[in-house]
Amino acid sequence: MTNQVAAVFITKIEVARRQLNAAIRMHFMNMDELAVHTVAGAVLNLAKDLADKRGIKSAESANKLGFFEFLRDLALDKLPERTKNLAWVKKLASELTQDHLNFLRSPNATIEQFHVAAPDTKKFWSDTKASFNQLKHADRNPGPIKIDEINNLELLSKCLGVYSDLGLAFDYEMHVFTLYSHASLSLRDFPWDKKEDEKTVEALRAMDDAMRRSACLAIIESID
Repeated sequence: MTNQVAAVFITKIEVARRQLNAAIRMHFMNMDELAVHTVAGAVLNLAKDLADKRGIKSAESANKLGFFEFLRDLALDKLPERTKNLAWVKKLASELTQDHLNFLRSPNATIEQFHVAAPDTKKFWSDTKASFNQLKHADRNPGPIKIDEINNLELLSKCLGVYSDLGLAFDYEMHVFTLYSHASLSLRDFPWDKKEDEKTVEALRAMDDAMRRSACLAIIESID
């Protein structure tokens, strides 16, 4: 009788989950940023394809996540220096008019008064995929890669946005990365489930990025 090995299958959602958790751990371990970007890019491609098949408009959700509070901190000059110096943040700041700044600096400004034009979905995903597609293909753009376009904080945040849009619960790695991103970008518009999360974010916010990553990795490993 011939011994047969049973085939093992894994769902695309499980693939995305495991890759996303791995990319988050790699980021916290300060592993090569190009490797982190490649893995996170694979997650975003896969999760976006799943979202598209379900008719989910992930671009809109990714754009709106914490955007109001982030812009307020930008207008009030409350962002950390590292964040303010990111190329995409500088570009965003240059596009704010005086009317925008007056509104964002007003203590009476509310999210209900804040309107964001619907994103150009095709351009949104084209811009998002540009950097990690360059890492995978040499035929489309054989030239050198601009390292300052590699933004793993932004890419992993978009991965989490699309993953959440699929209605999937966050693993602990994903939850910790959410705390990390809110500390790194000074975001406050977040539905905290626990008071301890708020305390964790405040503690992380007081650290530099290297210490913040190490602390987040320690938090994850404490429950392994």
